[in-house]
Amino acid sequence: MTHYHEQREDEMKKREQRLEELRKQREELTKEIEQLESIKVWEPEGGDYYVRDNGDVLDCPTDSGTKLFGTERKTREQAEKARDKMRVFNRLLAYVDEFADDSTTDKWRIYHISLLNNGTYGWHREESLRSLCTVYMPKQVAIDLCEKLNSGEVVL
Repeated sequence: MTHYHEQREDEMKKREQRLEELRKQREELTKEIEQLESIKVWEPEGGDYYVRDNGDVLDCPTDSGTKLFGTERKTREQAEKARDKMRVFNRLLAYVDEFADDSTTDKWRIYHISLLNNGTYGWHREESLRSLCTVYMPKQVAIDLCEKLNSGEVVL
């Protein structure tokens, strides 16, 4: 076999190997595309009532944008319950924004002891993981907030 034939044969083998690699990649990409296309992203269903930014529960106007923000509910009762929870969460966020340094990475949180200690508040440090919808703050902010909550100076 001549040098030209050997060289040509090597080129053909490399070409076939590259084609096989590309076919495998295409197969993997096709599977990934199908998997991603099969995932349906959840959006809030919305409803007939929404919670306004001031806490009022109102009939929901059509295409108001409140559905995607998560403030619409099917019934007035659901909207009122959601409003009460939103108020606590928003006021807690506002307190931390007002009294905590933005650069903090502390993991202290406030908790309400409803069955013990006459309904007082306490603080706790999260050691390893963070909880969904928990507002974290520096230790001193947590201590001060608990004292104010327990004295009635702050109401969430």
